[in-house]
Amino acid sequence: MAAYTTCITGATLLLALTAAAVSAESSPPDTLLCDKHSSASIFTGYRFISPDGATALANPYGVNRSGASGGFVAAMMGHELKLRADGQFLHPDDYQSELFLDYVGIFRLELEGQSLHHNLGHHELQPSFTSSVAPATTYNAILPATPHELGVTSRQERAELRARFGNFPGHLSLGYWRFAQAGHDQLVVSDYEWAQPINTFYDIARRIEQETHQGQIGLDANLGPVGLAYSFRIRDFSSSAPLINQPFTVAVPTESRVTAHTVKLFSNLSGGLTAAAAYSITQRENTSQRNDLAYAGRPRDTIQQFSGDLAYTPLRQLTMAFKYRHHELDRETPATIYSGTTAVRPGTSSVRDSLSLTSVWRPDRQLTLRGEYRADLISRDNVWSPLTATTSQTVSDESNQLQSATIAALWRPWRATRINASYSYSTNNRPGTLYDYDRRHSGSLLADWSMGGRWGANLHYRATADRNRQTSSTAWYPNQTTSLVTPRNSLIQSAGSSIWFSPLQRLVLTANYGLLTFDAEQALLLTAVAGSYLTGRYSSQGHVYGLDGMYALNNQWDISASLQQVRSSARFSMPSTVPAIGAYTRLDTTESLATARLDWRFAKQFGCMLDYRFSAYRADDRQYNGDVHSTTVALTARW
Repeated sequence: MAAYTTCITGATLLLALTAAAVSAESSPPDTLLCDKHSSASIFTGYRFISPDGATALANPYGVNRSGASGGFVAAMMGHELKLRADGQFLHPDDYQSELFLDYVGIFRLELEGQSLHHNLGHHELQPSFTSSVAPATTYNAILPATPHELGVTSRQERAELRARFGNFPGHLSLGYWRFAQAGHDQLVVSDYEWAQPINTFYDIARRIEQETHQGQIGLDANLGPVGLAYSFRIRDFSSSAPLINQPFTVAVPTESRVTAHTVKLFSNLSGGLTAAAAYSITQRENTSQRNDLAYAGRPRDTIQQFSGDLAYTPLRQLTMAFKYRHHELDRETPATIYSGTTAVRPGTSSVRDSLSLTSVWRPDRQLTLRGEYRADLISRDNVWSPLTATTSQTVSDESNQLQSATIAALWRPWRATRINASYSYSTNNRPGTLYDYDRRHSGSLLADWSMGGRWGANLHYRATADRNRQTSSTAWYPNQTTSLVTPRNSLIQSAGSSIWFSPLQRLVLTANYGLLTFDAEQALLLTAVAGSYLTGRYSSQGHVYGLDGMYALNNQWDISASLQQVRSSARFSMPSTVPAIGAYTRLDTTESLATARLDWRFAKQFGCMLDYRFSAYRADDRQYNGDVHSTTVALTARW
């Protein structure tokens, strides 16, 4: 990683110097000096971390170790050359950096590198226990001999280059992207069988080590009234994590390679009528090499997509648009796996056609009305039909149609006031899964106010109601199989408000509140009576409270502080005929965060910063409770 960063930095500086030299040769020196503006700042310090208890959920995205930190920002903006670089370092697993270079629009380079660490909580298993439900069963837990620190570090590097062919209106684009993850997570598996008197749980620290590399090249040209673009992309995913050898199979991520070709054709974007069309073909191939798995043929997916857009503006107040999308997925699966001993049913291929009609009307400057109709037709073949008591397992073809209509309005009744409202109704004649809908209502209302730069407020409310009365589930009973329609209703609501107030010229106070609720009522096949089901209900809600303040004492001192708390609760209820399942039916959590920061500029180009953060997590399950104190002291310089 260090070598990669060094090479990128060296190449960037070389390109910047070359571009600056070319610019100096082709332009008068006085012009470059007058138009160039440079600035830079740097800070370095030390961050003190004091963890207490389990910190995975108290500070989920951060490395809980003390260490040096630093950052920089440098920019040079000229008439011809624009260069900006910035970065921030907190830990080898927590950093980010970016670089942007542009030379008179002929040459543009963007580089980015970042890393983020995600802490994962560890659920502690009991060594052994015996269930009280007949038949009595003893559960033994095999714990890891050397516990690993659970967490995953994600790293991403990106490089994009865009160059113009001199005075010709065409461009060459090159791109590279890499995404890698490394770490350990917890895997709990069991050889559970209802009839066995003894069962075993395995607590495994599973190794995660996988990478994705992607390269892309593109060409585009503006040929007068028509534009043309072509791009080629190749992506390779690989995993070097070891196989887990247990009495049951645990699959590792499937290695794959994806190639894609895309061609676009578009008209001049000016004028009352514009059109665009695109076609792409993508192939995904399984490239896994496993000694315990043999294919009769390589699994392969072929995806073809076509899109067409047409927009017409007959009047200044009216715009109409038509969009069409065609998506075709063709799956090729091997006839057998495991060295020809296991048959594989044919892969499910699908075709999706989507079209939408949109109209936007602006009768005056204060009001904008928008209407949209969308239809999706989906067809699938080789769909698995479940085994029943009287039929054998078969595959068949099926299709379903989705339709939706949306109306929206944007109204500005007064200056610095905006109200946005929308409503949508959707139907699905054949839900594919238990969580799909056959009827959906959704709506939103947003409002913003501000008054003279002294105070402002915003409110929002969103709701989505789903109903499913068609999806079937299959239940297996002794000597018989029954298919039942299992209804499901759900309602998601979110509301929030934020108010800011500036009582003094250098003081800004902000208060906000948010609410998110989810309610679902669903049929569950938790019954020993053939042909019947029970209805369970799940509900959850979260409250978010926040208070922020910023005050500039003078040109040298700045103070800021913030408080935030998230309170969440979840409930799962069953009829009284079902035996109680204890603490697993409810969960309450509280997440708290407090921050304070002091900036002091004791000289024109130098200053110092003191930053303190406290985060805490509390839950009914106390094994996850923990606190994290973080204090950062840094020296800053700018010129």
